[in-house]
Amino acid sequence: MTEFDAVLAALARIEALLERAVTAREAGSHERTIVTDDELREITGLQRWSAQIRWLRDQGWAYAVRADGRPVVSTKEIERQLVTGGAQRTKGTAEPDFAALRPRDRA
Repeated sequence: MTEFDAVLAALARIEALLERAVTAREAGSHERTIVTDDELREITGLQRWSAQIRWLRDQGWAYAVRADGRPVVSTKEIERQLVTGGAQRTKGTAEPDFAALRPRDRA
């Protein structure tokens, strides 16, 4: 499975979770704000918390880490990811090109 296929599969899982949440809300259930551990495993396809955190970071998701090491994701973040199409952040931090500011030799 390519990375693109993995992202598409994750988005499909997220859409299914949102559909269930909307159905539950329409049925009168109270609105949750935090994704359950089972839902997070379903979204990431991973069991270990450290692997889930790595996946969330690599995919550009906003998350917090509980004192026991578990990642926490809000349902609003799932919605945001769907709106942005699961856009990924580039790995590492972006740095400005300081060399472009240096004067060029005019020979």
